[in-house]
Amino acid sequence: MLKEKEFDETWGDFYEGLNEKSKWALMYNYVFIIRRFLFVFTAFYWYELVSIQIGFFVLTTEFYCMYLIHARPFTSKSATLQEIFNELTIFFVSYHMICITDFVRDAGTKFGVGYSLIFTVGVNIFVGISNVLFGAVR
Repeated sequence: MLKEKEFDETWGDFYEGLNEKSKWALMYNYVFIIRRFLFVFTAFYWYELVSIQIGFFVLTTEFYCMYLIHARPFTSKSATLQEIFNELTIFFVSYHMICITDFVRDAGTKFGVGYSLIFTVGVNIFVGISNVLFGAVR
């Protein structure tokens, strides 16, 4: 069905770059949207329950990382690895969020976790920019 001309003209961009041989990979966009919807749902309806929000965010991020590692949704190996790396960074950031909330009362610990968070995001930005630059050079 993905090879039909009419379908490709209408929906081709939606599946561009995805591994068309795998059913798991073709579900990538749906999984992505459902995950975002669940994030908005938890933030909107459970706005007073920060611990549940963070716990749900950690779980959805973990399941999404497992999905990416299992499905390998992109035809390009570098795109798949970059997506997995980005999600693992989000996973580590979500654990930092636990330490920044009221679960940890010591201000010095929160301060140190803040530096760790900045370092983690900085590494992610550096790797992302490096991939863009090396991709442009090739």
